[in-house]
Amino acid sequence: MISVLYDNFKTNMKYSYNKLVELSKTKKTVEELSKLFLTRAFEVEGVEPFKHHLENVVIGSVLEVELHPNADKLKITRVDTGDMVRQIVCGAPNVDKGQKVAVALPGAKLPGNIEIKETEIRGEVSQGMICSERELGFGEGHTGILVLPDDAPIGTSFAEYSGLSDSILDLKILPDRGADALSYRGLAREIGALEGRNLSFENEPLGEYPENPIGIDIASEKCSRYAGFLFENVQQRTSPLPLQSFLLRNDVRSISAPVDITNFFLLEYGQPMHAFDADRIEGKIIVRQARAGESLQLLSGDAISLDVEDLVIADEKKVLALAGVMGGMSSAITEKTTRVFLEIALFDAVSIRRTSVRHHLSTDASYRYERGLDAHTLSDTFALSLKLFGEYCGATVAGFTDVYPSPLQPKTIVFPYGLPEKMLGVPVEKNFIQSCLEAFGCEVKAEKESFVVTVPTRRIDLEDEWNLVEEIGRTFGYENISITAPKFELSLPEENQAKRFERKMKEYLSSAGFDEIMTYSFYGASDAEKYSLDLNNHLTLINPLSPELSLLRPSVLLTALIKAKDNFRYFDSFQYFEYGSAYVRDKKTFVNEEKQLALVVTDAKNDNPFAFLKGKVVSLLDFAHQKNVSFEAVAQKESIWHPSRSAHILSNGKVIGTIGEISPRVLTKFGVKRRIVCALFPAKDLASSFASVVEAQPLPKFPYAVRDISLTFPRNVTVGEVEQLLRETGAPLLKHFELFDVYEQGEEKSLAFHLSFGADDRTLSSEEMDSVFDRIVALANEQFEARLKL
Repeated sequence: MISVLYDNFKTNMKYSYNKLVELSKTKKTVEELSKLFLTRAFEVEGVEPFKHHLENVVIGSVLEVELHPNADKLKITRVDTGDMVRQIVCGAPNVDKGQKVAVALPGAKLPGNIEIKETEIRGEVSQGMICSERELGFGEGHTGILVLPDDAPIGTSFAEYSGLSDSILDLKILPDRGADALSYRGLAREIGALEGRNLSFENEPLGEYPENPIGIDIASEKCSRYAGFLFENVQQRTSPLPLQSFLLRNDVRSISAPVDITNFFLLEYGQPMHAFDADRIEGKIIVRQARAGESLQLLSGDAISLDVEDLVIADEKKVLALAGVMGGMSSAITEKTTRVFLEIALFDAVSIRRTSVRHHLSTDASYRYERGLDAHTLSDTFALSLKLFGEYCGATVAGFTDVYPSPLQPKTIVFPYGLPEKMLGVPVEKNFIQSCLEAFGCEVKAEKESFVVTVPTRRIDLEDEWNLVEEIGRTFGYENISITAPKFELSLPEENQAKRFERKMKEYLSSAGFDEIMTYSFYGASDAEKYSLDLNNHLTLINPLSPELSLLRPSVLLTALIKAKDNFRYFDSFQYFEYGSAYVRDKKTFVNEEKQLALVVTDAKNDNPFAFLKGKVVSLLDFAHQKNVSFEAVAQKESIWHPSRSAHILSNGKVIGTIGEISPRVLTKFGVKRRIVCALFPAKDLASSFASVVEAQPLPKFPYAVRDISLTFPRNVTVGEVEQLLRETGAPLLKHFELFDVYEQGEEKSLAFHLSFGADDRTLSSEEMDSVFDRIVALANEQFEARLKL
C-alpha cells in the first residue's frame, strides 16, 4: 500500500570534510571521521565526494593578449597551462596579460553540461576557454573572467586550488543539538571532545564603538538579545574565492559580499544574521508583535497577512521583516545599497516555529532558531563580522548597539562520582570523568562526593546528571562495555490484554488478505469540511507540523479514507485496515482517546462490495468471539455513510460497530468515483468477548436436516429483520440459517435461506420440522406481509 513516513526527530545536515579538518585539527581520514560520528555521536547517512564538475579545469597564466583580426569584441590570448601554451579566443573585456585564470581544457564538462572542445572561432583556433564565475558554478558573475591571485600555481587543478576537491558528510543531527552541532564550529568541538581534546576558538575583542545611530527597542519578551551594526560606504563586491568555495560546498549560491558574509556566519557559527538597507529604515528598529491588519511582502516576492502572534522587526512606520524567518522587500539590500544595518539576534524557538508553520515558510534561519540557539554565540561573531565587512566590502563602522537585558547564566549540575558506574555497569575513573566533561567545554570542580559541573550555554541538551552520564558513556564507547547477564531474578510481566487483542486482530486481518496502513492521528480543516464535520467539535493542535495537520481525528476511518484516494492512483482494487487512536472531546476528562479499527475495501470487478466486506466482518466477529451478531440500518442521513447501504453491527443487542458504503456526497468532494465500503469498530467493544473462555461444543449425535425457504417481502424489509425473525421463531430446533439468494423486482424482493433443523437428543420427524417451518411462514406474513414463494 502507499504510505508516507515523516521523521521529525532527526534532521539531515551536510558538512564539508575539509572545513571540519581545518577547524578541528583532526588527523582522521574522512572514513575514520565518519566511523567516529557513527559510533559516538550522530548517524551518518552517507559520505560522498563533492560533485564540482570541474575536471580538466586548470590554472593558467595569460602570456599574450591581442585583438582578433576578424571580430571587434574578441581577443586572442596565449595561455600557459603547465603542459603547453594554448591559443584561446576570449570575449571577456577584462582579460589582460599577466593574469592567473581558470582554463577549461578540451574535454571538460562544466556545470550546466557545457562541453569544451578545441574549435575554430572566426577563423582562429581556440584550444579551451577562460572561465567566468558563472561558468565555474560559483556565482552569477559573467561580465568578465575570474581573475585569480598572482601566487596561484600554474597547471594546478582548479578544483584542488579552490578547495572543491572535498568530501561531504551527511549527518543526522538530533533537535536538541541545534545550538551547537548545526554549525561547523560546534561540530569541530564535538570532534575534538571525542578525541579527548577541549577545542576552543579564540575570538578577537570587539573594541569600543559609538552607539548605533539607528536605535533598537525590544518590545517583546520573545526576543532575548538584539545587536546591530551600522556599516557605511558598503561596496557590493564579489566575495573572495575561498568564501565562494565554502558556500558552494554547502549548496549556497554566492550573491554578493554582504549577503555571503551573513551566510558564512549561519554555516560556521550557526548564527543567523540579516542585513537591512539602512537608508530604508525610518527611525529606530523595534522588535515587537505584529498588529492586526498588518502585512509584509517577503524577499521571496510573496505577500503575507501577519498574525498578532508573529514576531516582527519594524521601524517606526512599517514592518521590515518576519523575525527569525525572512526579510521583507521594503528594506532589502540592492546593488545601490551603501549603508547596511546588520542584525544579530536571538528569538524564542517556539514563536519562530509557530510563525514558520503558520505561513508555510521554512528557511535556514528559522530551521536553526526553532531548535534553540545560544545567546553567547552572538558575542563570538561581533569582531569577525566587523572585520569581514571591512575587508570584503570596504565598509566602515558608524555605530554598534547590543541590547541584552537579561544575560543567560550557565547551569550548574551536581554529579555524584559513582553515578557513571551505576548507570553504565563498568568502573569509570574520576580522572576520565573530569577530562571527558572538560573536553565538552564544561567547567568541573571536584568536591567530597561529587563533581560540580558548569555546563556551557551552547549545550542546551545537558540539562541534568543523566545527560552527563550519556556524554561519558558515548565517549567511553559503548562497544567497550562488556556484555554481562543481569544479577537479579527475571519474571514475566502480566500480559497486556489490549495489546494482545491488537496483535491478534492485525495477524488475523493480514491472513484474511488485508494490508495494514499507518497514518497520522491528525488531518486538516479542509478534509473535515469535506466530511461535513463541525470544526468546533475537534481537538486542535497548538503547534501542528503544518496547517493541513492541525486537527486530531475523531475517527480512524477519516484518515484511512483519505489514503484511499492516494491509492486509487496506483490500484483499481485494494483492501486495507488501520488500527489506531481517535480523539474526541469529553466533558469530564477533556480529551478522550480510544483505539479504533477501520476496514476499507474497493473492488473494480465486484458489483456488490458490501456483501464481500460483510462476509469478512462476520468472520472477524466470529474470531473475536462475538455472539448473536445482527445488523440494523443506520438512521442518520447526513453522516459519511450511504443512506441505504449501511448498518450498525450488533452483538447480543449492543452496537459494536458500523459497516456500509461511503456516501457518494463525500466521495465526490474527495474526487473519488469508485464505490468504497468500510467498517469501523471501537476496539474496546470489539474486544469485549475476546478474553472470554471458549467453550467447545460436541459434534451433534443426530443428523441435521436442511430445507430451503424462499419468501417474498415488501422491498423496505431488511435482511436483518428477517434474520431476527428466523432466530426467534425457529428456536430451539432451527440450529443454523444462511442467506443464499436475493431477487428484487418492482416493490418486492425475495429472500432465500438454507434452514438447518436438528435436536441434541433425537432425529427430528418431518412433522416437527413442518411445524417450525409453518410457524416461520405465518409470522413472516403477520409481521411483514410476506408470502411463501413456491
